[in-house]
Amino acid sequence: MHNEELEMIGSLKEKSMNIQDSVHQIIFFIHNKEDYESAAQVIIRHKISMSKLAKNTFKLTLLQFAKLADVVIKIKRGK
Repeated sequence: MHNEELEMIGSLKEKSMNIQDSVHQIIFFIHNKEDYESAAQVIIRHKISMSKLAKNTFKLTLLQFAKLADVVIKIKRGK
């Protein structure tokens, strides 16, 4: 493989790891602290879509997704 290909693979792995780390943070805030504000801030900061979050975890209920989406919308409208 060429250096460019290796760098591309490395950046994709790093991005994937960052998404997983962010998903873990989001789940922590919701499950352990019921802190939807902080979870929403992680989503906004890392530009994670709700569909990407859903694809990366099965630990949130539909109600939790709805509450989180409401908070994300509320924060974004406030900007």
